[in-house]
Amino acid sequence: GDRDNIMISAGQTWVAVLVVAAIGVAGAQQVPVTVQVGNGSSVTLAVASAGAFRVTVQLGLDSVDGTPTPPIENPMMAAQGTLPPFTPTTAPGGFTGIKTSFGAVLVSTAGVVKLLDANAKVLTTTSSLTASVGASPSESSPPRSTGAAAGNCTVAPAARVDCGMPVGKSQQSCVAGGCCWSPVTPNPGNAPWCFHPARTPPPPPPGPPPPPPPPPGPPGVCAGTAYPGVDINSGDHIPNEPSGLLASQTACCAACNSDSTCQSWVFATKGHESSGQNCWLLTGVTSTKPVSDGSRVFGVVRGPTPPLPPPPPPQLVVTMSATASAKYFGAGASKATSTTLSMTASQPHVANTEFFTPHYWSTDGYSLLAASSMMHMDGDIQAYPAAWAAVASSVTWTVQGTQADFYFMPAATNAVGLSALWDLIGRPAVPPRYAFGFMACRWGWKDRQYIHDTLTQFRTGNFPIDAWISDFGWFTDTPDYSLPPAGIPTYTDFGYNPTTFPAPKAQLTEYHTDLNMRFGGIRKPRLGNSNALIFAHSKNWTVQTTGGGNGGVRNLNYSIPALRSWYANQSAGYLSDGVDFWWNDEGETYYFAFYYWNAAQVEGLTTFDANKRFWSINRCYTPGMSRLGAVIWSGDIGVDWNSLAEQPGTMLNWGLAGVGYVTCDTGGFSGNDDPPLLLVRWYQFAVFMSIMRVHSTLQDTPHFPFLYPLESANAMRDALNLRYQLVPYHYSLAHAAYAPNGNPIMRPLVWDYPEDPNVAEMTSQWFDGQHLMPAPVLSQDNSTSVYLPAGKWYEFNTTTMHVGPTTLSLTNVPLAHTPVYVRCGGLITLGPVIQYTGQMPGGPLQVQIYGGADSTFTLVEDDGETYGYKTGVTRSTTFTWTDATKTMTWAVTGTYAGPNVYLQADVVYFSATGVASLTGKLGTAGTVTFK
Repeated sequence: GDRDNIMISAGQTWVAVLVVAAIGVAGAQQVPVTVQVGNGSSVTLAVASAGAFRVTVQLGLDSVDGTPTPPIENPMMAAQGTLPPFTPTTAPGGFTGIKTSFGAVLVSTAGVVKLLDANAKVLTTTSSLTASVGASPSESSPPRSTGAAAGNCTVAPAARVDCGMPVGKSQQSCVAGGCCWSPVTPNPGNAPWCFHPARTPPPPPPGPPPPPPPPPGPPGVCAGTAYPGVDINSGDHIPNEPSGLLASQTACCAACNSDSTCQSWVFATKGHESSGQNCWLLTGVTSTKPVSDGSRVFGVVRGPTPPLPPPPPPQLVVTMSATASAKYFGAGASKATSTTLSMTASQPHVANTEFFTPHYWSTDGYSLLAASSMMHMDGDIQAYPAAWAAVASSVTWTVQGTQADFYFMPAATNAVGLSALWDLIGRPAVPPRYAFGFMACRWGWKDRQYIHDTLTQFRTGNFPIDAWISDFGWFTDTPDYSLPPAGIPTYTDFGYNPTTFPAPKAQLTEYHTDLNMRFGGIRKPRLGNSNALIFAHSKNWTVQTTGGGNGGVRNLNYSIPALRSWYANQSAGYLSDGVDFWWNDEGETYYFAFYYWNAAQVEGLTTFDANKRFWSINRCYTPGMSRLGAVIWSGDIGVDWNSLAEQPGTMLNWGLAGVGYVTCDTGGFSGNDDPPLLLVRWYQFAVFMSIMRVHSTLQDTPHFPFLYPLESANAMRDALNLRYQLVPYHYSLAHAAYAPNGNPIMRPLVWDYPEDPNVAEMTSQWFDGQHLMPAPVLSQDNSTSVYLPAGKWYEFNTTTMHVGPTTLSLTNVPLAHTPVYVRCGGLITLGPVIQYTGQMPGGPLQVQIYGGADSTFTLVEDDGETYGYKTGVTRSTTFTWTDATKTMTWAVTGTYAGPNVYLQADVVYFSATGVASLTGKLGTAGTVTFK
């Protein structure tokens, strides 16, 4: 199962050789192709998954001994089974490579890589990797070793500089990375165990007093040593410092050399300060600091060299060819980019309301995912060091670290590209069936009586619901935002708030059995209890930086296996009491934090019940999370019409980046109370998200329908009724996405109409499955413009037909109406209106067919709770519509026969002339024909 695909990093081995493990093919071993490309570096080509090549570049910073090592191990990649075979191949120009059924990849001795599709068409060609290896050069810049031997490992704990947050660090991987290792126990100051060596030169041997300062050097001559990416923390300017701009770094160095009072200098490489200077001459410099963008160079002409910051990591810069019209999709989105689909750059990072990944699909016919040997950016633990930027006719990747793995996926369409990405990082696990219903969340569940009364109002008012979710208040009586770094002894991290949960096990049983509701509780990635923090610090289990979001050094480093096991054990009581799922908030503490946090929770659930499906709701995403069962929500969005309009594009962009399931705070989170109209329109949009939930902040009226005027409440009930009718449809689409070559549930119109310029960037309407097209009202004037691409389109649940391409201008849209359209040939399965998914089937299945084209759809049924679907414990009913004969047939595979399966189908045929209905029995093959 996918739980076996949780990849545990034990740190990266930094060696000087390009490596890829041998690939197993049908019981044999195939040796990847490796080519030395100069600078002591090499490129290896191998098959990585069913549709991806791996091109691995190992930067030869020390030596090359030819010893193979595995590719970079990181959380993005899923475990692979048997891989497609490949054959070695060559091409003119000194190219060597491998060829498979899905394409070929070649590399020359000059370090140029070519990607070809299955028809031998060149999709992209890289620049020479030989010329782009290593850190950016600078004048007078000598080589700087990254090994611990280059410095002194005798560093006091308080003075240590963390050698990159220890994501799964071990002593072996720490030392292999050129760092120092020295555990500190106990560790009240949270000193890093893996740290940079001191860069202070060793003291000189005893001897006579130093000679007097040397005389000034000759004019125009640069002497001494320069250190790119370094600036000063302290020092004095000399009186004769030049004003204005100097022509070059060499001129700045020479100015210092020619003045006997100058010991060191700083040059601005990318411009100047507001004073108009770009060169500063200095004396008495005692400390320095790194400059991440390389905009400063520090040089020493005479006198002692002050302590230097750790050297910047090496980096690989690769430029890939592109057509002038190439567009790029699938790297993520922020609020600012949510209303378009294509992108021109991505610096991967995680943050509230946004994420970006090291991935894209190019209209030139391929997808690319990059991995670095570093687990986060140097100096920015929330960012990942594999960025890309596109300009006319090229796209350039910049990858920090000693090794870069590029996963090339030939893909003529976005659909092929996303499926290949899922094959590489793991296809999205299917959440439990109840997750496809509706969930009510708020901050401010007051007490036990309030919880009971509020949940009861959903049931008595016939507002369908399957789960409720609590923010702060279920496990603690005080939010932890104001806690000191050391925490407080009275804070509860793994308990219950006695006001809201005085009898947790009895309450959860009541919610499950009497109200038929599941419960999900918020979790934070940190500790607040001071005793727990002392223990965690002593184990070196916390994030060793004040960056990375709320909590600072109280945040836990879930990449450490022992910490994950401890966390799982601490949470075990919640599972035995009846907590059903987790809502993980504020976990943008480092780039892969959400992944490892979910891995800890998966471990806990596996120990409690290995067959129960894991799923969680998370505020951010990194590639690979969906295979665990992680759902992503769009963060703390505003309560306003602009935020509503941004949600469809966020959902679509995140889906193109590999997210299996997206949800949002329906009604918004940050802001004043929702106007009833806004909340109704938001409900109507959220019906067509893969996961639907509401949420609200502490001081606002909760976004529960019965708290709003009757007309609005009725419209929200109508939306929820449709949501529950669509459960068998959405649940089947979820199984289809998990299956080989499956598509996402929600997809942009450009997915199916890539040649139509009207939909190239459209986010206001989309496909739900293959044929259903929601176009909800997203503006407060109750109007919308709906574009129908070429073909025949029905208004959902009616015989009204339109012929595209055409644009419909809708005004005064009734409050209870959601514009939805169905492409001809659309086959939609709808269940009866029910109050919770446990009532399924609840009656016959309605199978709607909108005439005009042939069509198929597979209904998938299972127990909705376990991992049985992964071993085939399902029932699949494939409906096939033949338009010429107006015949619907169905065939059944699988043996699942639980109480929730549908026993009867009401086939409803829509045409321009009317509606007809016929009934058939499900569970066996059947046929109905309309006359």
